[in-house]
Amino acid sequence: MKNVYNIKEDKGLLYILDSNILTKSVEKILTQSAIIIFLYYLEDIEKYQEYINNISKEIDVYIISSRQELLDAVYKLNRGKNFKYVLKKDARGRDVAALLIEGKEILAQYKYVCFLHDKRAHYIEQQDDVNVWIKNIWGNLIGNDETHIQQILDIFESNANIGVLTPPDPIGEYFCSWYGMGWHGSYDITKKITEKLKLNCNISKDIPPLGLGTALWFRTTALEKLFRYPWMINDFDDSRLSDVNYLSYGIERVFAYVAQDAGYDTGEVMTLDYAKIQTLIVKRETMEIYKRMYEFYPFPTVESAKRVQENMDRVLNASKGKKVYLYGAGLMGRFCLANLRRQGIEPVAFLVTDGGDKFVDSLRVELIENWKNDIESLIIITPINENVKREIECNLNYNEINNYIKFWD
Repeated sequence: MKNVYNIKEDKGLLYILDSNILTKSVEKILTQSAIIIFLYYLEDIEKYQEYINNISKEIDVYIISSRQELLDAVYKLNRGKNFKYVLKKDARGRDVAALLIEGKEILAQYKYVCFLHDKRAHYIEQQDDVNVWIKNIWGNLIGNDETHIQQILDIFESNANIGVLTPPDPIGEYFCSWYGMGWHGSYDITKKITEKLKLNCNISKDIPPLGLGTALWFRTTALEKLFRYPWMINDFDDSRLSDVNYLSYGIERVFAYVAQDAGYDTGEVMTLDYAKIQTLIVKRETMEIYKRMYEFYPFPTVESAKRVQENMDRVLNASKGKKVYLYGAGLMGRFCLANLRRQGIEPVAFLVTDGGDKFVDSLRVELIENWKNDIESLIIITPINENVKREIECNLNYNEINNYIKFWD
């Protein structure tokens, strides 16, 4: 059984929807679908109303909140619409508890359900990133007009294996989920939930979760086992919100594994407009990350990054019991030095063709012409540029020095 993340990649379960492209009629399915919205922040409801206005009148809409004044405010904005309002009597668990407890009473009536919630920045400097996250959640799941929801329902109807559709991972200067860090320390609680539900799934700490948060579309049969479990409000203790193993954080990451147990795949959905926004952000942030890290990790391609460990392992094995010298005091030489030191190996010196008699990273730099050959010593040629490596190797061979190894081979 493959991991859900790999299945999504292998099958290409990424749907980029263009509102200008018509899909087959799904009008009959609209009445079998519901959108459940949990709202908490009274002063932000206008921000979400523009999305709510795009929901077809044939789809049932449920507004859940633990604040009566918020429900009243949403009612005034949507007077005359056939919305249903649910007061969450206990605020604990916020959106997660609203889905599992109040939402559970709603699901049985529908074939497809979308769950959404509001979002707020915890710090003012994160506001721009959170605004993009809101556009991600609401724009990708509801869209800018009625056709978007119809296209999402068409994906389900045309693909019997799809059980869950999530928006992309959040992206921005303050978020790292996009770069494979989606567990955020919450793997153990997610794994515990899969065991509690007795899921037959492939979950791995080394592979990020597929989907992050409770905003998603799902086929109700795909998540039946999650909702069948007798969740109670006492399961939620919001004083533990700072604990990465709090129940809510595990629930937010478990949907794809529940769907896999039920025999369904999980895909990702976004609008064409959001795909453009995301692409621009990814390019900008990837450039910034590589630029900042290059001094410490000078491997600018995925291919080179994948080969670092195997080359370093080979060098570490050859260095055991030897007096180690590093040929080259540039970025790659300093990288090798840091990794050798991490393994408890302290090289004797850097060797260079010119520019000796100094220290780099607290290691002496010596001229190769002054180096005395010693069978107990090992020279590590650190540059990875082929021409530079060849030049150094020729120089060593010319001086009958053969006790060397290339870091990058």
